[in-house]
Amino acid sequence: MIRSGSMSLNKHTAIVLYNKIHRTSPEDVIDNRTQAEWISEELEGLGFGVIKMEFDAGCIERLEKLKETTKNIIVINLVDSAPGEENLAYLVPAILDYLKIKYTGCSHEALFLTTNKVYTKRILRSNFINTPEWVYGKENCGFTLNKKYIVKALCEDASVGLCDESVFTAKSLEELTRYVLSREKKEGKPFFAERYIEGREFNVCIYGEQSNPVILPPYEWTFDGFEEKNKVRIINYDAKWTENTYEYDHVNALYDLPAKDNFMLEELKAVSKACWEILKLKGYARIDFRVDSEGKLWVLEVNCNPSFYGFYNIAKYKGLDFKEILIKIAEAV
Repeated sequence: MIRSGSMSLNKHTAIVLYNKIHRTSPEDVIDNRTQAEWISEELEGLGFGVIKMEFDAGCIERLEKLKETTKNIIVINLVDSAPGEENLAYLVPAILDYLKIKYTGCSHEALFLTTNKVYTKRILRSNFINTPEWVYGKENCGFTLNKKYIVKALCEDASVGLCDESVFTAKSLEELTRYVLSREKKEGKPFFAERYIEGREFNVCIYGEQSNPVILPPYEWTFDGFEEKNKVRIINYDAKWTENTYEYDHVNALYDLPAKDNFMLEELKAVSKACWEILKLKGYARIDFRVDSEGKLWVLEVNCNPSFYGFYNIAKYKGLDFKEILIKIAEAV
């Protein structure tokens, strides 16, 4: 019998809930199913009974029936959007709260706040966490003339909508606003702009109980050869999802960082824990940072229930047990 803490794993049934996939689904959505298959195999190896389920309106009835017929169920919530509605990612934990079914990951309140990037930035700034200045609609939080700005979709993850043209030097607030509006009209979804931070990019993965999270060692993203190609140093959609592109082949994770970075790495971990506490996160999350030339840390995004790839890779490179990480996430329900 596999045990961790008080949980007897081989007596639990894990319902792996993931995005509904369509024939025309893009690569980032298809990957959600790929990840569901992978995590299901890991859970079976840990002694869980596993049921895979796509999220749609009918899954509410299916979950109710499973609750009546199956003891000790827990939902492994991999859903990062409602079908076609990225801003509704909070629906799944809200439904599970209503059904009184335990689930992994962050609460519906945390997902509601962090899916909307501007909501997150307001909360961080009010708690004295550095986050780049932004412009959203008529909200001008620190526009500076002739600075570079990056225009992002308000509620998308997976770098959807990000490309080299997303970053440009704004000669006026009016010019920046017009560009944001043009992206909204073209894409049919809300966008905002934030000041582009020149510098190094880091991720910090964090998991566990709300009151006592484990913070994994930060890792850095490198942009090999980008300057020679005059490319913008961002992790755009191609870098994550489009094989045989320059970005996909030349954006790489660096896990072994020099000793001279140790103080900064501890600061990254401390700010990540502060974000976890301020936003009342649990289960697992990833904090994205830029560090500018003066060594100042800037939180770009707080990602609730991110993909497991970062957790798996940092565990692999640091000699940690990824299965033990999954167990701790499953216990933090």
